[in-house]
Amino acid sequence: MSRFTVWHQYTNRRYENEGSRIDYSLVDEALDVYVIPDCSGTSSLSCALRSGGYTATGPLSEEAALCAATANGGFQPASFNGEGITSASQKTLDSQFGQQHTGIIYTPPSYSDHVAVSLLLSDEIFKGESSTIVFDEKVACTRKTQPHKSQTSIADFFGKKNASKKLVSSNHSFAKKRKPNNPSTSKIAQLWSAKKG
Repeated sequence: MSRFTVWHQYTNRRYENEGSRIDYSLVDEALDVYVIPDCSGTSSLSCALRSGGYTATGPLSEEAALCAATANGGFQPASFNGEGITSASQKTLDSQFGQQHTGIIYTPPSYSDHVAVSLLLSDEIFKGESSTIVFDEKVACTRKTQPHKSQTSIADFFGKKNASKKLVSSNHSFAKKRKPNNPSTSKIAQLWSAKKG
């Protein structure tokens, strides 16, 4: 499948549909029964995988993915002469809006090099007993959908807890002691210290 949610914008990869990432929605087992996998309970794969109006080979084709990423050619690549991203018509900009669905929301490249993923849940989630969903954290599948709970702070992403505390307290002194590793950094460091002095 050729669907992506991120393209390298500097080199106009969106217009060749050469993506660098695809985002997913992770759903806990208790919520899984409420997920509507396509548009409003229909079995329309073409609704969940928007295709920018392309229907010749179906929504799973590379052509359909390219049409969705570029709003059927309505989003144009930026020129390499510094003019930036070209403007799109209001109709093209509005192509990101549509029927509620579980899938990808193709936002304009002028907004970001990322697009959004959406998760459509059934209204049943708000009715009766189901409105008090209990997540069993002893179930491995539940723990996998909540990786943030294994991190006590953002510093945990950067190594051992003791090392991160030391890094935070010495950040300022580290910046002063660091030696530039190339001539351009050296000039920047000299300009910075001249400005401070």
